[in-house]
Amino acid sequence: MPRKTNRASNANNDVKHDPPKTLEDHPFFGLKLDEEQRAFRDAIWSDDYDAVFSNSKAGTGKTTIAIATAMLLVEYGKYSGIYYMTQAGVHESKQGLLPGSLEEKSAPLFAPLYQAVTRLGYDPQRIIVNDFNMTAQKNGTAIINALTDSYIRGISIGEADAPVILVSDESQNLTLPAIRTVLSRVNDGSKIVVIGHTGQVDLKYPQDSGFARALERYRQESWCKVCNLTKNYRGKISSVADEL
Repeated sequence: MPRKTNRASNANNDVKHDPPKTLEDHPFFGLKLDEEQRAFRDAIWSDDYDAVFSNSKAGTGKTTIAIATAMLLVEYGKYSGIYYMTQAGVHESKQGLLPGSLEEKSAPLFAPLYQAVTRLGYDPQRIIVNDFNMTAQKNGTAIINALTDSYIRGISIGEADAPVILVSDESQNLTLPAIRTVLSRVNDGSKIVVIGHTGQVDLKYPQDSGFARALERYRQESWCKVCNLTKNYRGKISSVADEL
C-alpha cells in the first residue's frame, strides 16, 4: 500500500477548475508513491490510454491508486462517475443465494473499495452510491457505483455524453467468458482499469482465468497501457506469502 506523507488526505482541498496535464506536482491525497506506482497513476490519468491493465502483487497499492486517480478524474470533470466491480463467483456461497438485498449481498465483497476511499479521506457511506444516500446522489457527491460481475451482464458502462471510469478489481478471478463480458460493457469515450495478479487466482481451476490472455491481447493496442507493481508494502509476512 502506498505510504502517506503529512499532507491532508481530502482531495476536495486540492481540486482546481482546470485539470493539470500531469500529476507530477499534485498532492495526490498525501500518498507517497514509488516509481512503478507513479507510472500506474500517470497511465490512468493520461488521455492517451482508454484501457490500463495492472498485473501486480498483493500489497502494492493498486486498488488505492486506481480509485484515487479515478476520483481526481471525476472531480476535475473529465469523467462523470466511477464504476467499481469485483468478482463474486469464486465464493462458496453464490451471491444470488445469499439473504438480503442486492446491496447487502454485495457489501462484504467491497471491502477493498471501502478501505481505499477511507484511506483517501472520504466517508464510504457518502461517496459510494447506496440505498440510503439519495441526497448525496442528487448533489453529485456520491460518485462511485459498486457492483459485482454477477450483475454486469446486459448493462452498458458509460454514454457518449457521460463517460465513466470502470475499475475491475481482482480480475484474475474472471474466466475468459467473464472478462470478455466485462470488457464488452464499456462504451468508447469511457476508461477501464483492469487490476489483478496472475499469482493469486482463486478459481477452482486456475487455468480458467482469462486475465492473462486479455492482458496480452490488449497490450497490442496503442490506446492500452500495461503497468506492473512489484513492491509489497504490507511487509515481510505478506511478501513471503507471495512466494508460496
